[in-house]
Amino acid sequence: VNDVIANSPGLANPAQGLGTNTNLIMRGVATSASTSNSQSTVSFMLDDIDLNPGTTTFGNANPKLRDVQQVEILRGPQGTLFGAGSLSGVVRYISNKPDLDKFSGSVEVTGSSTDHGGNSGDVTGVLNAPLIEGKLAARLVAYYDKDAGWVDDAGRGLSNVNYAHNYGARFSLSAKPTDDLSVILTAIDDRSHEFGSSATYYFPQPGIPDYKTQQPFYDVGTAVFDSHIYNLLTTWTPTWGTLTSTTNYFDRFVDITADFGAAVAAFGLP
Repeated sequence: VNDVIANSPGLANPAQGLGTNTNLIMRGVATSASTSNSQSTVSFMLDDIDLNPGTTTFGNANPKLRDVQQVEILRGPQGTLFGAGSLSGVVRYISNKPDLDKFSGSVEVTGSSTDHGGNSGDVTGVLNAPLIEGKLAARLVAYYDKDAGWVDDAGRGLSNVNYAHNYGARFSLSAKPTDDLSVILTAIDDRSHEFGSSATYYFPQPGIPDYKTQQPFYDVGTAVFDSHIYNLLTTWTPTWGTLTSTTNYFDRFVDITADFGAAVAAFGLP
């Protein structure tokens, strides 16, 4: 998402913290800089699937969108096309669909190390298999990603508190029974686990040796977002036009905890 923002004029993310705190804003139109108890004005989509449905949110999905064909930045208002949450626009990822004719696969592995921080790495695998040539094919994408932390919490004596890992899979089954009819069934299981997921608060911490030069209070907590999504996309292209039907089932488990204990000292409270 940060790469998309860097290459898209008018698109910004004022939220602080890790991926589930992402709050995309387009053209400066926003309800809040926070993701809690407010709806984003930018819809975040994978194909025809809204990854953050609902009128209010407690954080946003942070999927590692792999095996992507292209990214569309659609400036709003887009309400009639993409519904609620797209007042200022839409960021839409278009995934690679199953290839009905060719068998293919790929594996990507990356690793990195952060100076005075931890080690990061991720692995992604893609497999495409025609089951009935020209008629039926399946595509599987699986991934695991670990982002190392680099922020130390001097108040608690903790190192690299802002780390995260994300893993999941996307499975698509594509059928083309006739030349003018195609059906694609997609299932997504994405799990984001973040630690120390909120922002640093820049207040000195009395009681800590040389506290004026120490790392200030950092909100240590966890954010768990488990998303299970199912999509059925049907496209019929008769000679006079194109009809598209998309049906989604979305289930999300959210568990957020935060430890504000160090704020007592940071704000000088008893």
